[in-house]
Amino acid sequence: MDKVIPLRPMDSVDVDLDRLQYLLEELGASACADTVDRSIDRLATDLKALDCAHADADLIVMVRISRSIAEAAGRIGLTTLANAAGCVVKAVRARDPVATNATIARVGRVAIASLAAIEDPEDAGLG
Repeated sequence: MDKVIPLRPMDSVDVDLDRLQYLLEELGASACADTVDRSIDRLATDLKALDCAHADADLIVMVRISRSIAEAAGRIGLTTLANAAGCVVKAVRARDPVATNATIARVGRVAIASLAAIEDPEDAGLG
């Protein structure tokens, strides 16, 4: 075997545009934008905290933060991110360090793609 092929995981993301439309209809444009902005801020804070908890091997905090990520992501229709964060909880509870590492890495990749998709749905092929 002469050739090494690098693996580059590619995660597609789903954004529940119906959820965003519901928020818009229920809250109005200004409050909907405020809700999305607050959720994105919460996600940014939680993603950093998840990395720190992972580095510290703090399983309890990893579960708590992953749940918070799932909640914030679900609130604004980032279904793939919410599901990925739920997988972190399952991996931590199973005390599976390989799965925990893999799911936390996936949360990071999916978060980047999800936030890009919600900021510009048409560019992400969602609009």
